[in-house]
Amino acid sequence: MKHLLYSITLICFFQLVVVDAVAQAKNDETMQKITYVVQSGEGIYAIARKFDVSVEDLYKWNNLPKDARLSIHQQLTVYVKKTKNTSSQTTYTVQQGEGIYAIARKFGVSVNDLYKWNNLTEKSVIYAGQKLNVHQQTRQEAKNIEEIDNNPEKKEQSKPTDPTEKVRKQKQRILVFGDSMIEGMRHRIRQYAAENDHDVLNVIWYSSSTKVWAEHTDTITHFIKKFKPTYIVIVLGANELFIKDIVQTRDPYVKKILAGLGNLPYVWVGPPNWKEDTGINSLIEKNVGSERFFSSKNLKFRRTSDGAHLVRSSSDEWMDKIALWLNNSVPQPIQMNIPKDITKMQGKNVLLQPLKK
Repeated sequence: MKHLLYSITLICFFQLVVVDAVAQAKNDETMQKITYVVQSGEGIYAIARKFDVSVEDLYKWNNLPKDARLSIHQQLTVYVKKTKNTSSQTTYTVQQGEGIYAIARKFGVSVNDLYKWNNLTEKSVIYAGQKLNVHQQTRQEAKNIEEIDNNPEKKEQSKPTDPTEKVRKQKQRILVFGDSMIEGMRHRIRQYAAENDHDVLNVIWYSSSTKVWAEHTDTITHFIKKFKPTYIVIVLGANELFIKDIVQTRDPYVKKILAGLGNLPYVWVGPPNWKEDTGINSLIEKNVGSERFFSSKNLKFRRTSDGAHLVRSSSDEWMDKIALWLNNSVPQPIQMNIPKDITKMQGKNVLLQPLKK
C-alpha cells in the first residue's frame, strides 16, 4: 500500500512539473512555440543543441519519458527565444498534382529554402501525401505585411515580382504528342487553347510507346520543325504498363525522346492506370523529375468498353486536372484558364496509324 501511494505521489509530482514547465514557457513573452519535425539520424540531444535548450525541457514540453526514443518525422514542441529572424515551422502535406514550385508560391518562400529545410535536391521526387517542413513568417513579419496590405501605395511598392507570371501569360504554341490516350481529351485541349489564345497541335500515334517514338525520333523532329512549338506536352506510357524489366528495356527510350526535344520546355503526363504497372510511371518520373511529371495512375475514371480508355466526360476531367497543374505547379507554367465557351476550339489534330508488324 505504501509503495502504491509513493508511486501515485511521484506520478502526480511529475505531471505538475510538466504542466508548470509548459505553462512557464507559454507565458514567457520572450519565447516562441514552434513545431519541429525529427530528421533521419537525429536524437534528442542533437535537437536540444540545435535549439540551444535543455534535454529536460524537451522531455517536459513533449510529455516524454526519460527513455523515450524519437522516430523520423515525429513532431516535437520546442520553445525558442524570439529574434528578429525567428520563423515558425509547420508541416505541410503535399497534395495530388502539386509540385515544389506551387508549394513555394503558396507559402511565399523560395524553392531553394524548401530544398534546404527538407534535405532535398533539384532531382528529388516529391509525391502526394509527403510531409514537408515549411518555415512560416514571424508575427512581426505578418504585422508588417498586414500594414502594407492596408496601404495601397506601400502595397504597390512592395509587390513582389513573380518571374513565372510573365511566362504564364505568354501565348504558347503547344505540341502534344503521344499515344491514343490523347484522343479522348483532344477536344478539351483545343477548348483550353481557344480560351487562353494558345495554338495547339495534337499528334496521336495509335498503339505507340516510348519504344516507337524513340526509334522514330525523326517524327518528333519533323513536327518540331513544322509546328515550331514553344511548349511540349508528352502523353505516353499507357501501352507499357505491364512490360517486364521496365528499367532495362525502356529507360534508353525515354532518354532518347527527351534528348530529341532540345531545349524546349516540356512536361510529361503519365498514363491513367487501370491496373498496377510494373514501373513505367516511376521510370518516367525519375528521368523528367517530379516537377515535370503529372502522375495520373491513382486518379479514378470511368472507362470505355475496352476497360482502358476513358469516356469523354472522364477525359475532360483528366484534362482539367492537367490544366490546373500546368497553370500552377510546373517550373514554367502556362496560362490555362477553364474554357467558358466549349463551342470554341483552336488548333489541329494529326492521327498516325499503328506501325505494321
